[in-house]
Amino acid sequence: MPVFRTEKTSGYAVISKHHLKNRTLSYKAKGLMTFMLSVPDDWDWSLAGLATLSSAGLA
Repeated sequence: MPVFRTEKTSGYAVISKHHLKNRTLSYKAKGLMTFMLSVPDDWDWSLAGLATLSSAGLA
């Protein structure tokens, strides 16, 4: 299988894989944590702020 490499100058985040290897977390929790680590430090950490970027909305 060929490997395609591209220059990563924007649209990427570098995060630790620590939470992804944690077996006590669900895939849903791992996805949410990965998203939370990818947004800027001054992000609006309210339920409404999270719901604006998700199709799941407020459940």
